[in-house]
Amino acid sequence: MTMMMAKVLQHKMAEKRTPEDIDRFENLLKKKLLEEFNYFCLMVDYDPCTFLWETAEQANCDINMGLPWKTSMFFYDDGSVWVSYGYGAPRTKILVEEEQS
Repeated sequence: MTMMMAKVLQHKMAEKRTPEDIDRFENLLKKKLLEEFNYFCLMVDYDPCTFLWETAEQANCDINMGLPWKTSMFFYDDGSVWVSYGYGAPRTKILVEEEQS
């Protein structure tokens, strides 16, 4: 029951996002990741990690925009991206950057 209520709350927060909020946040997040990329991890437990929190503030977005709880995303210098979603969920590789010739 508690998890269901949490999901409803998260959904309600996400409904407040505007397309402009999403664009500002995504553009700034991409810029910051490209500037600082080597190995990186982004996480949201119930609140986002410091990097996501600061990015949302710098993009002038409400941090309670409904980022997915219990989510982790790992970026590695080989171009791979691994994600887990849910409490104790295993990591899944979602992207491997192609080598450029």
